[in-house]
Amino acid sequence: MLASKTSPEVVDLEWSNLRKPHRPPKFSVFSPEDGRLSIHPSSVMAGLRGENPCKNPGANWIVYWLKQRTTELFLLDVTFIYTLPLLFFGEFAVSDDVENPLDCFLSISNIKVRCKRDSADVFMELRSLLDKVLASKIQDSSTHSLYNNEFEEQVLKNILKPFNITKRGVHNQYLIIKESNGTREITLNHEKTKNSLSLPMMKNLIEAINVNKNDTTIRAIVLSANGNVFSAGHNLKELQMSAGTEHHKLIFNKATELMKSVILSPVPVIAKVDGFATAAGCQLVATCDIIICSDKSKFSTPGANFGIFCSTPGIAVGRSVPKSRAMHMLLTGEPITAQEAYDSGLVTKVVSADKLDEEVNKIIEQIKLKSRSVIALGKEFFYKQINLNIHDAYKLGEEIMVQNVNSNDGQEGILSFVEKRKACWSHN
Repeated sequence: MLASKTSPEVVDLEWSNLRKPHRPPKFSVFSPEDGRLSIHPSSVMAGLRGENPCKNPGANWIVYWLKQRTTELFLLDVTFIYTLPLLFFGEFAVSDDVENPLDCFLSISNIKVRCKRDSADVFMELRSLLDKVLASKIQDSSTHSLYNNEFEEQVLKNILKPFNITKRGVHNQYLIIKESNGTREITLNHEKTKNSLSLPMMKNLIEAINVNKNDTTIRAIVLSANGNVFSAGHNLKELQMSAGTEHHKLIFNKATELMKSVILSPVPVIAKVDGFATAAGCQLVATCDIIICSDKSKFSTPGANFGIFCSTPGIAVGRSVPKSRAMHMLLTGEPITAQEAYDSGLVTKVVSADKLDEEVNKIIEQIKLKSRSVIALGKEFFYKQINLNIHDAYKLGEEIMVQNVNSNDGQEGILSFVEKRKACWSHN
């Protein structure tokens, strides 16, 4: 599918199960001859000698360009990636920072394809696969190199850069994602469904949590939400009989994948709650490593009220609070206050709404003082040992302690203590 109809003039996408074919975005074709297209000075292409790649007759170029306030278009970078992925990624929202032309963020909300749910799922899966293909090309550039390894790697890194989360943030229909000062904040932003954990929402969350997992500059992930509801849980419209059993299985499988993404993240995941978290929304909160909430927040598992017992939310809640509190929440569906959540161990700390950001930032600053690799090792061990019997837990703990002591940052920490100086972490 990705290899078909690659010319910008003829790109389209047809679903066999639809009456009407999808109408593709209109592509404007510019050329160096009309004076509106040139190589930007900051592009890796700018240093090439020989034929201008803009004049290459091949149709399978993706052109990344920056539109300034003038009418001129600058060609940033091109590589042999088929143009059909433009349907996945849409157009770029551009930066007005001329000195840093790649500082832009991705917008896909302007391209809307009306199709059946299963077709949309396939579409999003293909987009995810494309991300993996690009990432694998960078990791093993020799396999796919068109010129030399260094050149191909640099081109592909520049292509991926706008797709990665930047300080300017990534906005889509479901999330707002921002990175700054070592923190990635993922904000649920679908208020019309009370930030429900629909299938697209969960897929976006998983991707946002897992992207660039090995980036040592990221020290913590914060989950927050816009509106007065953190998350109302699963979208019940997706659970109607008409959706089919296989679709229901997919939803709960994706929910499990989301919770495991939080647990398996190498950096701490902090829930910043300022509102109501119910059912699977409460499950997501309870799964986070640290939970800071405002004094107006509430938590509930009311699934039984709607004929669906909160079985999977009960897994996370039941591992966070005493049995009697968990069963009361699950059997009655009654919400508990922020203070009750704190008293029962569901949340880490309760503050006033105006102090929420400040408190979360304090915690992150404390985390940033530590070695990222040591934090990752400790977090991984904690979740492994928590369900082991005491004998196996200590046995595994011995192995982890030895591994930690013999790591680069383990030895650096010991030396810094002995030499009475501040540690200089490698984070490796």
